[in-house]
Amino acid sequence: MDYQQALDYIYSFIDYERIPRPRDAANYDLRRMEELLGRLDSPHLKAKSVHIAGSKGKGSVAAMMASALTASGYTTGL
Repeated sequence: MDYQQALDYIYSFIDYERIPRPRDAANYDLRRMEELLGRLDSPHLKAKSVHIAGSKGKGSVAAMMASALTASGYTTGL
């Protein structure tokens, strides 16, 4: 396999970051999850946490956040 064949092989896979996705609110119905959390006495409201989301940079942001919190005297679980 030469370089161009290797590139063609890699590019043959689906690039999930570039395909359009529906942003319809109906796809994001959280009622069942809210009901479950309510039945569990809302544990998500009792935990002190920082939620980091996105497609790029989560590790860097988490490391910086942990460093800042540790420097401020907090214990982190990173």
